[in-house]
Amino acid sequence: MDESLGFDEALRDGWKAHPFARVTRLAFPIQGKTQPIENTMTEVEDALPDTTRPDAGIALISQWTVHDRERQVAAAEAAIAGWKHVPWPRGLLSHTCFARSDGKTLLHYSQWEDDRAIAAFVGSDRPAWMRFVDEAAPGVQRDWAYASRLYRSMEPSNVLRQPGCIVVVSFETGGVEAQRNFVDALIDRVEQMAGVHHPGAISSRFHLSSDGTRIFNYSEWTTAEAHAEMLQTRLTADSTLLRFIEGMPGVRPLGFERFVMLRSLARSPSTNALLQEAPDTPGR
Repeated sequence: MDESLGFDEALRDGWKAHPFARVTRLAFPIQGKTQPIENTMTEVEDALPDTTRPDAGIALISQWTVHDRERQVAAAEAAIAGWKHVPWPRGLLSHTCFARSDGKTLLHYSQWEDDRAIAAFVGSDRPAWMRFVDEAAPGVQRDWAYASRLYRSMEPSNVLRQPGCIVVVSFETGGVEAQRNFVDALIDRVEQMAGVHHPGAISSRFHLSSDGTRIFNYSEWTTAEAHAEMLQTRLTADSTLLRFIEGMPGVRPLGFERFVMLRSLARSPSTNALLQEAPDTPGR
């Protein structure tokens, strides 16, 4: 049996029972509610990120590893609660924490206006934010981070459906040209194939890393079971699509991972614009 199936409810139950979560939920409402937070956030939502929001020029995708499921939840809580302890960075639009079913891996997906916004944060408040996370959730190992841009998307259906599982498929690539050629060819191939789309597939968002070495397919699914069923019936080892992927030059598949969202903060476009126009607060 796939270890990730049915994981989302168990993980969220663990999150609700975590003592650190009980504290931070006072400051960060859940279920899509919003609330002003003095000096840092103006809007808070526990919702999946809008990966196509037009003001997001770049996404920072990173992975953390912890020792066990309890620390996995605590690290996600600390990452989000940290934004109450440092000023919300200019140019940061959203930050979402996803948990993998292994109980040890966290995926971070943060949206920024541009590279300069990330560089400004790294040179100013990032050390303070990291110290807060490390004190609240000791033992975090920061594995990797890639600045990436949304390149192209696939949406098999125009019917709006609520994602219940996020699948991230990763590829190692040999440069920017290889990245674009692969995504273009893959989308063209899929669009020509009848019956390849599974009814549980909602969208695929192909992100290209700025250094030319990675492709991340951020894929939304109705459930983890739907994704598992697709693998068993439509993407088997002898499928023409899989052979096509493995035969593309300059690209090496790295596999996929399933995630559920734990916590998320986002600033609305109008609110963020007001922040950009506001003068710096004295003493900040």
